[in-house]
Amino acid sequence: MKRFIGLALLVLLMMAGTAHAGYNELIVATAGEGTPVYASATGQRQVGTLYNGYSRGIGLEETNGRYACGLTRDTTVWVHQERAQRLLPERVYGPGSPGAEHVPCSCFLAEVTADGAKLYSGTGHKHVLAEHRVGTLVLVCGSFGDDYYITHAGRGFMAKSALRKVRDLTFPQTNDGRFGMEGLETATVWLEQDRLLLTASATGVSEERTDISVRSGDEVAILRDLGDHVQVAVGTSYGWRYGGFMEKRYLDPNGDHGVPTAVIRTDHPLNRLNVRYSADKDSWSQVKFCSGLRVQVLGSANGWTEIAINADQGSWSEHGFVKSVYLATGAEAEAVPNACVRVRLRRDYKPWQYSKELYPAGTEGTVIGVEETNCFVVRLDSGEVCSFPDEEADPLLEPIDPPVWEARTTKQIALREGPSSQSRKIRSLKSGTTVEVLLRGEKWVLVRVKGETGYLLNNAIKPKKLP
Repeated sequence: MKRFIGLALLVLLMMAGTAHAGYNELIVATAGEGTPVYASATGQRQVGTLYNGYSRGIGLEETNGRYACGLTRDTTVWVHQERAQRLLPERVYGPGSPGAEHVPCSCFLAEVTADGAKLYSGTGHKHVLAEHRVGTLVLVCGSFGDDYYITHAGRGFMAKSALRKVRDLTFPQTNDGRFGMEGLETATVWLEQDRLLLTASATGVSEERTDISVRSGDEVAILRDLGDHVQVAVGTSYGWRYGGFMEKRYLDPNGDHGVPTAVIRTDHPLNRLNVRYSADKDSWSQVKFCSGLRVQVLGSANGWTEIAINADQGSWSEHGFVKSVYLATGAEAEAVPNACVRVRLRRDYKPWQYSKELYPAGTEGTVIGVEETNCFVVRLDSGEVCSFPDEEADPLLEPIDPPVWEARTTKQIALREGPSSQSRKIRSLKSGTTVEVLLRGEKWVLVRVKGETGYLLNNAIKPKKLP
């Protein structure tokens, strides 16, 4: 639920549209081709030009009259917002605003001209974000020496020699999923599972993400036929939204509608695998999944794989990147220990005081991971996925016939009756004491010591090596 609250706040800030409201939205609108951007706030070295019609959030802090503008995770440029928006009509805050058709636009639609064309995170071509197939459509939003800056098939830099201009665009068309193209073929999505997350490339080689999913029965417009994949826009109640790439078989009512999967395999069953926002070990960890959990596989690049998991019902979903070495398929997957623990609720639970949702005592499910907000991620037997706290004086979750692995304490620590520092101390355990782990949360862990159960701080144990 915290994800949805945060998203709602972000939307409200974006609707405000002005710097004084706490959010800087850049829309380039100049008398020329676009606005110059610089390597630093000093403005001493121009590195490129962002075209008229380019729209993106920029930093809140002004330095030397310029603001930071993140183009990729590795590339940030500096832009003078006031000069970049001199011709921006009043009360135009985006491509859907009244009067948006009067914003000058130099962005254009282009297609990839060679298979395996590389998308880079910077103009130095050191890091490949994705590879694209010939015919893939991209939105060109800027010029940086021999490279174009592109969006809508990942954000990054691609050699100008690898792209061919298809058509000019108006400012509203830059945010139209069909880029203003008419007469496109449409098709219905067919899925075995609840939903399918679209990928950012048709090659399966990508560190980029789309954050866009489709459900069975959704309508898509086919932008490009790319062999076994198609590039699509997604139909919504408010128009056509830019989508991404999907295999053709999901548009064939008689095709194979299953998704490729793998099983998470950690270096020990008690450990969980960080799912990161981007393919970078320093990227934000969104959730940690348990060993043995089966996940959807989207694509791989540079030793990273994009994975996804969706609730069987409801809106919960999670996707991100994990190191590929921690995924198992085929016969290897069958041998991975399943550390997803069956649990039941000890008492009735409301997510918050005024919530209409009530999970009654006895509700059963499976812990599939943990969040860093000290919550268990539980897939209920109903198919819903929920977060339940692991830090309360009165424990909420009770394991049902849990798999048991041994750990040892790394320091002298109190064994307590509940997952709280205020819970009664049962006794003190010496460093090096062997314990049986029944349920491991992000902050607290339920253990058994010589037939006696209680809670320890999670950071006070280390899993024992398997034989």
